[in-house]
Amino acid sequence: MKNVIVVLALAGLAPAATAQRLAPPFARAAVSWPADSTKPQSPSPPPTHWVEGGLIGGGLVGLLGMSLAEGLCGMGDSGSNCGAAGTKGLIFGAGLGFTIGALIGGQIPKHPPEPQTGQ
Repeated sequence: MKNVIVVLALAGLAPAATAQRLAPPFARAAVSWPADSTKPQSPSPPPTHWVEGGLIGGGLVGLLGMSLAEGLCGMGDSGSNCGAAGTKGLIFGAGLGFTIGALIGGQIPKHPPEPQTGQ
């Protein structure tokens, strides 16, 4: 008990550590940027087929995941509800398939439609 009192007394009398002191504020520099009209506009990226690729990939891999999850659940001995396993497989497969399909479709540029001439 005596040691605890001595430690608490010494801790209360100890000076503040260097890390607890406030640092001086940073000096601020006045910088003037050019007006927005003089900034060069960055070109927008060309349109791609990322949405189409994502939807196709999500649909196909989602159905594959659902059938795989239901098939593996039906082979088990538990006899539990395989609908929940199919739903989980569908959601996981659709998310994975959409991501992969969007990455692949994003590499394929869309071509502008050709102008139609009069017939």
